[in-house]
Amino acid sequence: MLARLFHRPQLRLPILRRSSPIHRLRRHASTWRTRFIPSIKILRIPTLRAIHIPSIRDLRMPTPKAIQATAYWIARVSNYVILFFIGYHIFITHFFVYGPVYGISMLPTFNNSGDWVLTSSHYRRGRDLQVGDLITFTHPIKADTQSLKRVLGMPGDFVLRDTPGTSGVMQQVPEGHCWVAGDNQEWSRDSRMFGPLPLGLVKGKVVARKAAGEWLLRGLGEPWAEPEVD
Repeated sequence: MLARLFHRPQLRLPILRRSSPIHRLRRHASTWRTRFIPSIKILRIPTLRAIHIPSIRDLRMPTPKAIQATAYWIARVSNYVILFFIGYHIFITHFFVYGPVYGISMLPTFNNSGDWVLTSSHYRRGRDLQVGDLITFTHPIKADTQSLKRVLGMPGDFVLRDTPGTSGVMQQVPEGHCWVAGDNQEWSRDSRMFGPLPLGLVKGKVVARKAAGEWLLRGLGEPWAEPEVD
């Protein structure tokens, strides 16, 4: 008897099927709410508590791995830079040098400006030089200046000491030296002023010439023009 008095019968709710009228009513209500009631977005204004001010504690010290990686890349880039300069030095010392020509001492062979010459370093220090070659050398008086002249005498040759037509004094070129002069002798400072040139100052021999205007107009495919030799 007591069990029957305190027994609560279980309520059985009706199962709502998709075709039931209650289910259709709920579906239409949700559709109407989403279509016709606009959604309102709440704007959150940041407060002072939300703003984070960095402090010294927030600064992260680089880890040993990061320091090691940075040092590795610095060393690698430094090695490439050093190798580049070493290769450039070897190239200009033992192979070729390409540079401009300025001045009127070599007219009409070279213009006052705009001509570029290719110099072979194989002939440095007077190796395999001959009379008539165009050479570049370090100026014996101005050590920071390089000059371009024509060889008129090799060791043992007799050359005119002064400008032709002024005097007929001859001079013999000593060993280890050469006699150089500019094609425009009236405006050239050469061996007539500083004497025989030591072969140790010779940097190279001009093997090709190219004018800047022709280089730009004809392009890189044109062959090099040999310098004019009188």
